[in-house]
Amino acid sequence: MQRGTAKVQFFSNYDYIKDLYYKRGLVVAKHLYELLKKEEIISMSYKQFNRYFQEFIFNKDKRFSISNIVQNKTAELKETDKTPKIKKIVIGDKKHKPYNPHTREINPEDIL
Repeated sequence: MQRGTAKVQFFSNYDYIKDLYYKRGLVVAKHLYELLKKEEIISMSYKQFNRYFQEFIFNKDKRFSISNIVQNKTAELKETDKTPKIKKIVIGDKKHKPYNPHTREINPEDIL
């Protein structure tokens, strides 16, 4: 293939590719490429097709944009904020003192 031929092929069939993507629901680039290759519409490699597909069709689709995904995640987090918070109950106000064995008086008769 000569330089630039793949781009010309892609844009000469751009409307048809967009129609397959949006109306027929072929959102996976590999399946779309195989269909176009069977119909002999394109003769470029998959790597070239995927590059143009990602740049001019997939990245411009608002359904898959990162900001849309982030908005969905924040909406889910806001729903979980409505759940009641767990309250911790502190039993007793005394501070725990560690055991000290030297506080008791030792009877010398008890020692063997």
